Amino acid sequence: MLNIRLNKNFNKLKTNYVFAEVAKYKNKGYIDLSIGDWSLPLVPKIKDAIKKALDDDEAHKYPPETGYDFLKEAIQKYYRTEFNVDLDKTEIFINDGANSDLANIFDILGKNNFVTIVPTYPVPYESVLIKNKLNKKSSQYVLYLCSPNNPTGKVLNIENWVNLANKIGALIIFDGAYSAYNTNGTKSIFQIKNSSENCIEINSLSKMAGFTGLRCGWTIIKNESLKKMWTRRVTTCFNGVPYIIQKGAETALSPEVIEENKKNIQSYMKNAAKIKEFLKMKKIKFVGGENSPYIFCDYKFTDFIKKYNILGVPFGSKTRLSSLSLLSPVEA
Repeated sequence: MLNIRLNKNFNKLKTNYVFAEVAKYKNKGYIDLSIGDWSLPLVPKIKDAIKKALDDDEAHKYPPETGYDFLKEAIQKYYRTEFNVDLDKTEIFINDGANSDLANIFDILGKNNFVTIVPTYPVPYESVLIKNKLNKKSSQYVLYLCSPNNPTGKVLNIENWVNLANKIGALIIFDGAYSAYNTNGTKSIFQIKNSSENCIEINSLSKMAGFTGLRCGWTIIKNESLKKMWTRRVTTCFNGVPYIIQKGAETALSPEVIEENKKNIQSYMKNAAKIKEFLKMKKIKFVGGENSPYIFCDYKFTDFIKKYNILGVPFGSKTRLSSLSLLSPVEA
């Protein structure tokens, strides 16, 4: 018989994670507009880079925990070109997609009050509960901002939030996973003046370049104390992203491949427009589909299944639909 103490903080969570609930309905003939899984093929140059990297001696070795310099340098160039933001390589930590670091970042934080805009991506808040890092009575705040927001697609006024964080000494965790879809707002929080000390940015190539299965992204920390702690955490608990994946990521951030993927993103946004046409026709209220691949509907998850054979993602009594699928209800 097992005789150990378990983490009772898991009792604070709902029985099933929201996407695990959706998985029950997968592959049952529904029009799948649920998980934000990039459905277009990888740009051929990314595939070629990964295949070529397999022949390199480095391919079978442990990678540096915080990432290879060649990828960090590609991220530096990308931020300088796209956002007019300068980064030091020591501020960049290569991760296996944003999800992991959105959960793990709380390992270096104590118990604080936690603020976010709801509805939003559930991983940070659920991680706060699992790690027992929430103190609702605290006047010290951690703010989680996802912009464009998942699931609503709303673009936040990041400058106002940075000003607030500086005023009260709060930390902002900025989730920029959908920044490549943003046409009218801040794409990197470090574009905002005086954001260096109070902000962490976590990003990913999943929705920008189709790395949903390849798993690669980055976390940027400029605050020296936080950077030192995160370096210690990463080098202890993470073996790094495989060399071949990082070579693919390096290619994904090259100017020519970025331009190719911008065309792919435009394709997904055209699909979003078709989904919105369908929703208007059915007189279903919604927001989004302008600066993100998601459309957030005032309509129940189960009703979409029963009435329209559409699988979305439930957020309470509302539903998120994803245009990252190649099929839309209009085409089905």
